[in-house]
Amino acid sequence: MMLLYSLFLGFLCVWLQMFVPGISFLGSARPDLPVLAIIYAAIQMRGLRVFFLTIIIGFYLDLLCPNRLGVSVIGLSVVAALVLTQTIGQSDVRVLRRVDFQMLIVLVGTFLNQTLSYIFFLMQIWSGSTTPSDWVLITYGSILNALVSPLLFALFNLPLHIAGWKGKREEYEGYAAR
Repeated sequence: MMLLYSLFLGFLCVWLQMFVPGISFLGSARPDLPVLAIIYAAIQMRGLRVFFLTIIIGFYLDLLCPNRLGVSVIGLSVVAALVLTQTIGQSDVRVLRRVDFQMLIVLVGTFLNQTLSYIFFLMQIWSGSTTPSDWVLITYGSILNALVSPLLFALFNLPLHIAGWKGKREEYEGYAAR
């Protein structure tokens, strides 16, 4: 159930990302909605299903952008791996639900994803020159994502609460759990 819901959210966020305007006084930064959907899914469910989700959403995102095949898949997979490594040891669900923990994960994950996309862009155009405005835009976008994440995570949870779904978190069954 959660995988299908997260897949729907991911496709919806990719579609909505095209219509989100940039904030002019922040250098046209805007929240990165597909990254927020992947981070939300990685916090809600554990295991390799998150990587299945990142491959589908990342590939769909790459198909919409010219000359980017594989970049979003790599970036979103690294973000999902970051979130999963930070949540594996947390047996207490209350820690995962804390807003400050989620905002920190979103801040670091978004900055990592945007930095990887920017590095792949620089490799594609064979240029090593960067400008400070590029890094300011990445930083503002990451901060904006962190600030917007509590509201969006609450909106993502709303249909589940209305439907009465009481999904339990999966426990990690790998060798590190023993």
